[in-house]
Amino acid sequence: MKNLLLLAAFTVFFADTLPGQSPADEYAMQIFARELMAAYNRQDITALRAMYTRDVVGDSLYHRDHIAKTFEDVFTRQEVTVFVRQIGVTWSDAEQALVATGTYEGHGVKIPYGDSLNWKVAYRNTMVQDSGRWKIARSVRTDVVKVAVQQKTTSVADWKSALTNVLQGSGVLTVETGTAQDDPNLAYALLEWPSMEVAKAFFEKPDWYKTLPKGRGDAKPTVVFLNNK
Repeated sequence: MKNLLLLAAFTVFFADTLPGQSPADEYAMQIFARELMAAYNRQDITALRAMYTRDVVGDSLYHRDHIAKTFEDVFTRQEVTVFVRQIGVTWSDAEQALVATGTYEGHGVKIPYGDSLNWKVAYRNTMVQDSGRWKIARSVRTDVVKVAVQQKTTSVADWKSALTNVLQGSGVLTVETGTAQDDPNLAYALLEWPSMEVAKAFFEKPDWYKTLPKGRGDAKPTVVFLNNK
């Protein structure tokens, strides 16, 4: 039914006299994400078209009629279930708009060959209100990048907590933590980022790891940028 690639990350311009976002705005964006996912999964082209502004920009999609035609073409060639996971909503001074970020994930098959389709991309959506409804005005979609971090530590719980705090506001999408099977003092984190540029910009900061509790010695955490191919 669906393909994440064609859901092109949404960015919508929101014009308001009071900059910033409220819990109500974030809740509204969560509802929007769920409604978009539902419309895509039932192949409702009319509903999907109504979720974009007339002159939406992004990923070669420049008009909602073009978007509607793109969805129509995809639905005849693929049977894919899409999951939309919204991760955050922030205010952009540069765009003077609310920006919703998250991931699209799709699983299914190509029609008629039955080849498997599995993908995951990050989206950055600038959102606007148009005729009393939230709509997508601009769409940015990027490949998800994974990074592994590991370090010997005297307290795994403190290490996980400290890393989570350090990552606040970094742009990271997801954080999965644990310990090595054969070494309970070796903590690890598997992180997902919206792009390699965002990930490297964080890890190139000279003091990002300074608050993490260490074990013996003063070794820095090991950071590995993973290849999904």
